[in-house]
Amino acid sequence: MSALSASSGKATTGQFGLLALGAQTLITALYLPADYDLSSMQTLDSSSIYNFYVGVALMMFVGFGYLMTFLKVYGLGAVGFTMFITCLGVQWAMIVENVMVGQSLHMKLDFMDLLNGNFAIAAVLISFGGLIGKCSPTQLLVLTMVELVCYCANKVYILTNMLAIADCGGTIIIHVFGAYFGLAACATLGSATNETHNTSSYNSDLFSLIGT
Repeated sequence: MSALSASSGKATTGQFGLLALGAQTLITALYLPADYDLSSMQTLDSSSIYNFYVGVALMMFVGFGYLMTFLKVYGLGAVGFTMFITCLGVQWAMIVENVMVGQSLHMKLDFMDLLNGNFAIAAVLISFGGLIGKCSPTQLLVLTMVELVCYCANKVYILTNMLAIADCGGTIIIHVFGAYFGLAACATLGSATNETHNTSSYNSDLFSLIGT
């Protein structure tokens, strides 16, 4: 949760703004030397992959966003944090996975990288479900970037290169990893400072139903 200023009694996010701006600047700088593979763009509009991407992107913003409103006190904040995590995380995941696969900072991006970036952020949002009301914005920023490095390393080096698994629907790569990473983060942070906020209401349950 946000820290409270002793003098003013107002909520403050500390250095979150500067850290978020720095993270975005770093990501932008890493994208500058990247190339783009446009060879498949002519057939993309007639392909079902684009429609598939639209569905996945809607699931990240609308699905997870409203699903995270199940706590009556943190509903609006959870929607905002979901959008922040998605926007930052998709960019970062595309960089990290491409670097691990290509072993180089000179990336060549295509449409599938954008789709895989959305899959990666789904793991972070699953972890976020257990951290609502316990994390500050700064902690969420760090968690997102660290978890995506671990996610991509697990996907590229262990599950794909070493074990060569066939993971239909991302059950192991996305859902199991996100769940266990979230549990580990919850155990590290400990209990919430105010357990009375760990309840739902009729409105929060209704909005959460939209996300399902």
